[in-house]
Amino acid sequence: RQTKKINQLINQQGQICYGNKEKKKIVQEYYQSLYYQEKVQEEDIKQYLQEANLPQIPKDVEAMLEANITMMELTEALKRQNTGKQYYLKIPTWVSTIEAFSYPMI
Repeated sequence: RQTKKINQLINQQGQICYGNKEKKKIVQEYYQSLYYQEKVQEEDIKQYLQEANLPQIPKDVEAMLEANITMMELTEALKRQNTGKQYYLKIPTWVSTIEAFSYPMI
């Protein structure tokens, strides 16, 4: 079996590099610059969103989206999964004790 190896890389100055340490540094710098994000001010974000004229969610829909998941909704979702299993016919008692369905919106 033949292994694949990168023999050379070109750094930001246009020089060809052959050494493992040099190639590692080139790769690290590349990914650091690729995933670098500037800190954006919250005011800039708010201004952008106002200028974008995005549609607003009606208050009643917003309230519905932020409400806790009910047992009826959970049961219906399990029934619609169509997995061929009959486990949804009787919801176990531990499901009704789960408080994890009330995560606040962040």
